[in-house]
Amino acid sequence: MIIPANHPALTGHFPDNPLVPGVVMLDLVLQKAREKGLKVTGISRTKFIAPLRADTPFVIEITLLKQGCEFRVLAMGDTLAHGTLNCPDHFS
Repeated sequence: MIIPANHPALTGHFPDNPLVPGVVMLDLVLQKAREKGLKVTGISRTKFIAPLRADTPFVIEITLLKQGCEFRVLAMGDTLAHGTLNCPDHFS
């Protein structure tokens, strides 16, 4: 995936150094979870470690665990964000 520098959410965020807002990353995480057939009822934990710059290729990984669904946002092998999604239907 790539968020282009002209994406509407990047306007003013920040001039000459466009960074993808965390809310945009989380929206993409939720979209990825839905593509996997998961019903997400919330995000119980999120940690942003490093910024995602516009035009930087990145991937989102969703891992199903015994007691939760974890996600990671990675670019060039580095974790930019990670956390836990509430996806109770997966465990019923």
